[in-house]
Order: sequence, then structure tokens, then C-alpha cells
Amino acid sequence: MNHAGVGAALCLMLLGAGCGPSREAQVRSLHADDPREQVAEVARIVRSGDKSLAGELIALLEAEDEAVRFVAAAGLRRLTGQDFRFHFASTDEERAAVVRRYRQWWETEGRAACGAPSGDGARPDRSGAAGEAWSPASGAPGERGP
Repeated sequence: MNHAGVGAALCLMLLGAGCGPSREAQVRSLHADDPREQVAEVARIVRSGDKSLAGELIALLEAEDEAVRFVAAAGLRRLTGQDFRFHFASTDEERAAVVRRYRQWWETEGRAACGAPSGDGARPDRSGAAGEAWSPASGAPGERGP
């Protein structure tokens, strides 16, 4: 096995042992400029069952990219069981109303229920107002596809 193969095998072993990326690395990936990186990170978080990052997924509901919004919404439903009927292709106003409901839930009960550190995720509204296999394609119950 060459050096790259050994490195890849070691990385897979570490990930399997629960030594995955740091929280900071996950948050950086969620807010990367590349939607593919964002989507992949949401999938990793949902597969790991890390509910503490749900606030970051709420912030992604406002992403410019429809695929990122779609996967963030499906991931939130899968991780938290909360469904505020977000649809990735709704109008800006409809999406903003649902994002406000998600943020209100996060601040009043979600953060504590999901074990998130204080001050993480679900950024303020700009308008003023475990372990189960998961992939973006599997969506969540009730998700309307593209």
C-alpha cells in the first residue's frame, strides 16, 4: 500500500473510532463557499447524530444554494424531529417565516434539548424579524423533492 493509501486507511479508522473532525472544522465546512462541501458536511453530521450542530443547520436554511437549503431542512427534521414545513424552493418570505419559527424553537428549547453550547448556530434573523446511515438523497419523511 502506498503512503496515500495508508493515510486514507488511518483516516477511516480514526473516523470509525469516533475521532472525526473537530466542531470548528465542521462549522467551517458548513459555511464553506462550495455548496458540495456544505452538503457533504450536513450528511456527515446527520449520520453521526450530532444534534448539537442543529443551530448551524438552521442558519443554512438561508443559503443561496437550493441544494444546501434542501439538505439542511431534511437534516434538521432527521436530527431533531422538528418539522416547520420548510420548503427549499418557497419564496423568500415563506422561507423567512419558517426560519423564524426554527430560530424561536432553537432559542426556547432546541439548544438545551440538543446539547448545544450557548451561542452556537441559528444566527439572528437578518430581516429583523445516531449513527443511522443517511444521505441527502434519502431526505426525510414528508420532504418534497426537487
